[in-house]
Amino acid sequence: KKLLTSKDAEDTKPNDFLFTPAGLQRKILCKGKHQPPTGMSRDAPDRDFSDDLNDLFFLHGKKFSSVASVLKFPHYAIMSIDEKRAEAWERDCDTYANINKVCFTRTYPAGKRIDSTNYNPVPGWNIGAQVVALNYQTKDFGMRLNRAKFMANGRTGYLLKPKCLRMKNISPNTYGDRKQLTVTVICGVKLPRPRNSHKGEVIDPYVQLFISGVEGDDTSSTPKETAVVYNNGFNPAWNETFTFNINSVEMALLTLRVMEKDTYSRDDFIAENSVPLSHLRLGYRAVPLVDDAMKPVPAPSCLFCHFDLTDAFREVHDRDL
Repeated sequence: KKLLTSKDAEDTKPNDFLFTPAGLQRKILCKGKHQPPTGMSRDAPDRDFSDDLNDLFFLHGKKFSSVASVLKFPHYAIMSIDEKRAEAWERDCDTYANINKVCFTRTYPAGKRIDSTNYNPVPGWNIGAQVVALNYQTKDFGMRLNRAKFMANGRTGYLLKPKCLRMKNISPNTYGDRKQLTVTVICGVKLPRPRNSHKGEVIDPYVQLFISGVEGDDTSSTPKETAVVYNNGFNPAWNETFTFNINSVEMALLTLRVMEKDTYSRDDFIAENSVPLSHLRLGYRAVPLVDDAMKPVPAPSCLFCHFDLTDAFREVHDRDL
């Protein structure tokens, strides 16, 4: 293993082999607020910095002030923005996604999350941020979605961004892989009871389906739902078909979430699974499930579904929402 230093960064060019996943094998990169050498102008002259420690930072932390200033940063610069700014940048993706073609961005949870909950990582991915930092100790939907995202590429931890998020001559949001996804939820097999349910309780399950992805694809706030099957968690049958118009298969994740209908209080989460559309296996599939602690639900529990992804694309109608 080798620790890459500040000098290693300064000796590189943006397209060097070092910046590929293969080039970074067995390499350690540290990020920090890099200061100029002793004797030169510093951002905080009243603070003492160790030059030896300073030299350990391969990624040089920089503050965002304007798009024009960022475009002058070296290619090994990295900015940190909180979740709110990431959401704001996503709304103006054409402007801010170009920043991440020339330097690094890290997104992080807002300081108000004192309970270590996670934010939605999708806006960070949509603007091309290289590091979307999460609270790994909390196994909520943000972490479960992150797990699904990085199941792709053999779970190596590296994913290649779409061309429009990494190539300067292509505008952001021009993905060029528009498809129509058709999902038929056929039935469930031995679905578990919700956590903290009573012994002997029989569940009333239904399935929510939604897409997490780019603007126009994301339906996480308005999921589609099957009918409720009452008093049957052993082999509930739905045989219901849903369609989703997808602008970017590369950025989309499909979530199938099993819920229990509760007449007198909020519906209970049972289990779910999310999968990147780019790695979705088509045809008839048994979909394994994970619980709210990201632990696999033991077989044979699953959803039996049929998936199809076609080139057909039509306008979205109210009945599809």
